[in-house]
Amino acid sequence: MPDNAHLNMETQSWACDTGFRRTGNRCNKIFLPENAFATGKSYGAGWECERNYRNVSNSCVLIKVPANGYLSNDVQDKGWACNRGFRATETDCVAIDVPANAYLSDKHFGDGWKCERGYKAADGSCARIQVPENGYLVDAEFGPGWECGRGFRPDGNHCRAIAVPTNGFLNNSSYGSGWECDRGFREDGGSCKPINIPANAYLTDTNFGPGWKCSRGYLPEGNTCRKVELPENAHLGRSGTDWDCTAPHVRQGDQCVLQN
Repeated sequence: MPDNAHLNMETQSWACDTGFRRTGNRCNKIFLPENAFATGKSYGAGWECERNYRNVSNSCVLIKVPANGYLSNDVQDKGWACNRGFRATETDCVAIDVPANAYLSDKHFGDGWKCERGYKAADGSCARIQVPENGYLVDAEFGPGWECGRGFRPDGNHCRAIAVPTNGFLNNSSYGSGWECDRGFREDGGSCKPINIPANAYLTDTNFGPGWKCSRGYLPEGNTCRKVELPENAHLGRSGTDWDCTAPHVRQGDQCVLQN
C-alpha cells in the first residue's frame, strides 16, 4: 500500500486518502485552491469551493451578492438570485415595476407581473376588459378575456343571440350553427323540417340517410316501405329484409323446394 492510502474493508484493497488521487500505484496530492475543500470523490476535480465562493478558472472567487439578492445553489450561474419583486441584471437586482391593477407573478420570465381579474395587459399596463352584454369574464391569457353566455355567439365586440328555429334547440358546440333540430326533424336551409315517415317505418337517430328505417319484414322502395313477400315454406331472415327457407327446404330462385 502506498503512502497517503488506507485499506478499504469492502473491497479488501487500498484507496487514497481524502485530498489525494490515485495515479497508477501512487496517491498524488490534489491541488486545492484557496477557499476550497476536498470532496473525496474519484471523479471530477476532487474539490469544490466553500459556500460564498464559486469556481472561476480553477480558483474560488468570492460571490458578491447585490442588494435585494441572496446566495443560490446554482453554481453554473452567478451564484446568487434576486428576492421576490426583483429581476437580475449582470450585477444588480432591479425592482420589477408593477403597474396599477396588477400583482407580482412567480415566473422568472416575462414581465414578472400579471393583471388582476377583469384586466388585460396592454403596452406595459393593465386595461379594464370591456365585457359586452350577455358575456362573462374568463381567465384566459389570450383572446378578448370574455366569452358569450349560452345562447349567444361573439360578433365583433358584441354577443349576438343565436336564432334557433322552430322545432330546434340550443346545443353546447362552439362551432356550427349553435343549434340542432328536435327528434323527428332535419335541418333544411336554416329551418327544421319534419321527417316524413312512411307507413311501416320508424325514426332513426342517424344524421345521414332519410332519417327513418323500414320495420322488420319490409324493404325500402323510394319513399315507401314494401312488404317482403314470403314464398311457401319460408320465413324472415335475421336482417328482417330477406327470407330463408325452412328446413328441409332449400332456396331455388324465388321458391323453397324440398332437397333431393
